[in-house]
Amino acid sequence: FDNEITVELNAAEKQQVVLQLVSLTGQVLSAEKRTLTAGTNMIKINPVVASGVYLLKIESKGQTENFKVIKNQ
Repeated sequence: FDNEITVELNAAEKQQVVLQLVSLTGQVLSAEKRTLTAGTNMIKINPVVASGVYLLKIESKGQTENFKVIKNQ
């Protein structure tokens, strides 16, 4: 990503999600709580971080999914 991360999430019902951008050392650099509506949701986050590799953690209903993201220069 350059300056913005766009995530497409599908929800069966209205629910809360927490998105965290975490460094590989485990430091939470950005955290946002969002409410999803039933159906497809497009979420954009604009973390201010240096170039490098990060983990995007998406937590909902007690489950967490991790995605590797790379910040370009």
